[in-house]
Amino acid sequence: MMTLLLLLSVVSANQLAETPPPLSALQIAQIQRLVIATQERDEESKSDLARHQRALTEAYAEFELDETRISSLRNEIIKSQQQLLMNFHNLQAGLRKIVGPQQFIKLKQRIDLVFRRAQARKKKPENTATPKK
Repeated sequence: MMTLLLLLSVVSANQLAETPPPLSALQIAQIQRLVIATQERDEESKSDLARHQRALTEAYAEFELDETRISSLRNEIIKSQQQLLMNFHNLQAGLRKIVGPQQFIKLKQRIDLVFRRAQARKKKPENTATPKK
């Protein structure tokens, strides 16, 4: 068992050390289309989710609970969340159809970098105060 693990780790290390071939123009175009379509579906699902959450909040603000409406809104929220998850899954599956394992590792590193930078921008407070004279 230990030998198998050692062999797998050596093979994995060798595979990681190999430089993947660059993405072809076709692969880049396919990835761009996939990402744009994913972003569009994501925005739509997030908008639907926010709208249903606001409606649910409004329904709960009333003293008399409209159980039918609340149940319907909860189901719509779940549906929107499922759509977001499926959209992400389809993106991941689509990427793997476009690129090979070596290219995927490099692509994932780039995607992770973009997400880290986006998160850092969100966390960084904007200095909107005007300096005092």
